[in-house]
Parts: sequence; C-alpha cells; structure tokens
Amino acid sequence: MATGCNADASAGLFRQISESSAPIGIVYRQLLGFNTAKDTLFYRTVDGIYSTDLSTKSTLVQSSEGNLIQAAYYNATKQKVLYLSNADADKIKWKDTATQGEFSPTSTSISSNSSLRNLYANGLVMMKGLDASSNKVFSLLQYDELSDSIPAAPKVDFTGINDYSLGSVLQMTGRETEAVSPATPIIVSFVNTDSSYIHYYFDGTTKTELSSATFGSIRFAGFSLIDGTLYILSTNGELFGGTVGGTFTKMYDASKTYDEYAFMYAVTDGSNTHIITKPSSASASLYIFSFAKNDTSSTNVSTASIRYGYGEYLDSADIVSAYVISPNIATANSAISSITHTLLVATNTNGMYKIEIESGTASSNDTTNGTTSESEAYTF
Repeated sequence: MATGCNADASAGLFRQISESSAPIGIVYRQLLGFNTAKDTLFYRTVDGIYSTDLSTKSTLVQSSEGNLIQAAYYNATKQKVLYLSNADADKIKWKDTATQGEFSPTSTSISSNSSLRNLYANGLVMMKGLDASSNKVFSLLQYDELSDSIPAAPKVDFTGINDYSLGSVLQMTGRETEAVSPATPIIVSFVNTDSSYIHYYFDGTTKTELSSATFGSIRFAGFSLIDGTLYILSTNGELFGGTVGGTFTKMYDASKTYDEYAFMYAVTDGSNTHIITKPSSASASLYIFSFAKNDTSSTNVSTASIRYGYGEYLDSADIVSAYVISPNIATANSAISSITHTLLVATNTNGMYKIEIESGTASSNDTTNGTTSESEAYTF
C-alpha cells in the first residue's frame, strides 16, 4: 500500500522541533525591563546581569561561584541594578553607571531574628523575622526611587502565620517589573507542613485573604486579572474564577501539571477572554482557556493547544520569564476589539523570543493567532 506525506507540513514540523529544542548557550532567569529610552533591555542569566541594545551586549554584574546572583531589580530612572547573591545573604547589593554599594534592609515590624528572603523584579523586598511578641512576621518593603533607599516601613505585613512558611509571591505574567497596584496586584501564599495554604491578595493598599474554604488545599501556579475578574490556576490544572472578597468557581479542570510561577497570560477582545498557559511538561505546547469576558461559570470554557502562530517555537521550551512590551495594562483590560499583544519570552535553554498575540483570534491553532520570532531574533 502506498503512503505519502505533506512535504511542506513536514518541513514546518521539523523546523519547529529543531528551533524549539536547540540549546543556544544562554540560560535566562529574569527579564528586568528597559531603560527610559526603551532601546536597551536588561536581563539576568545564570552567568550574571546584562543589557543589550540589539547590537551590543554589556555585562553589568558577573555571577561567580562566590557571588551567585539569585534575584535582581532594575530601576530605569536611577540607571541602577539591585541584586541578591550568595556572597552576603542579608544585603542587597547595587550598581549604577559609575558606583556600587549595598543596602542592609530592616523592617520596623521585625524586632528580632530578621532575615532577607527575596528581592523581586518590581523592587519589592521580602523580610522575615519575629515581632515584639515573638510571633512570626513577613514584611514586604519597597525600594524608593526618590530617596534611593529601602525604607523600613513595610508596604504590608503578614502575621498570624506561626506554623507557616513562605510558599510563593506570584505576579502577573509579563508584568513582574510593574509596581503593585489595583491593576497589577500580587498574591502571597504561605504553606503549612500539612500542605494547607493561606493566600493573600495585595493590590498595593489592601490585603485580602482569599477563601480558605475554596483554596485552603490549593497550590497556585499563577493568576490573571481582567477588568476586575480574577482567574487563578492551580498547579494541577484547575482554573478558578471570581472576585476578590467574593466567591470563586472552579471553571475547568485541565488535568495538566503546572509549576509555580507558570506562564499565564490573559487577553481579551471585549467579548471573550483567552488565558494562555504553559504546562510544566517539557514537551507540552501552549494551552489556552477561552470563555466570555468576565464569565466565571463552569459550563462555558473551551480549551485548545497552540502549536502554530505565536506558539510555534514554544513547544519543548521551559519559559522562565516574560515581559509585555505592549499594550499597557489599562489598554489590555479595556479592549473592545482585537488588539495585538507583544511580549518577550525568555526560556531556560532555548533562548528568547518575541511573540505577538492577536486577542481576537488567540485561541485559533493557526497563523491567524499571531507571530513569533525565531530564537534570539527578537526586536523591540
């Protein structure tokens, strides 16, 4: 019996597999944002902190065995990078165009056993210690651009968690460098030894505990906020929808595994919302949840795997960081027709890509959904 194949389709498939799986020698860790002119990108790899204007790559801080850089933040106005390293676990080092130094952050809420837990890409600093009553407290501080310091007065404290450890501090995919606000909130999760969770939603001013009845045993992979409706993805592939301070519905169970800090990016054309995700499996394609805008019901969710268009080269790619070039968050939320979302997507070993997502056709598994650059062929 004779058999045949579509030569063009096969060639495209082989190109896709080759492009998505070929290591390129750069192990990305964080995208840190742009300078004020928007012509130079700053980022962190396992080898250090770098910048590029697409023609020249510059080294800001080199990572080494005795100075392994573990987290970083770039402030464009000050032209300064802050970073954590294993060289001194309780100090945040900094370097600008001419000088370098260090901060030793403290929190007014912590009386003893103070320790520095993490630095985030928007300048937040997590501290841990004991308060005046010897109860455990986690304090989030914020680098202040005007005073060029890390003030000791916390933006928010987390208390009543003596039996809990810090689980994660989730930010919206691609918006990690943006200041915490009602449009770009964070979710801070704490976990007990019995795998029970407490999740707090923080919008820069108000801290709200999310329903323990719904989420007390749920580990979060990521979240998206679209026009006031919050969507939360669990690490076992359950999608929940609701409003902060209100109830949540389990909308869909994808029966897929996700890591904490998974790629989870939402778009809308005013009529429908599409949430694009990347499961943890190395061979998994992008996976999209689609439903009517602001819907949180469990009956109207459709799903699809995306292997073409913006998803062409992200099969077998471990996404570690993303940066939204456009649109800004207000435009993204208020869209009433299809708009183009442009992101940089950095991977663990496959390089960086520029993808463009058309919000009106984002769920189509074909080239009408958007485009992607090849590895390291991104522009901005």
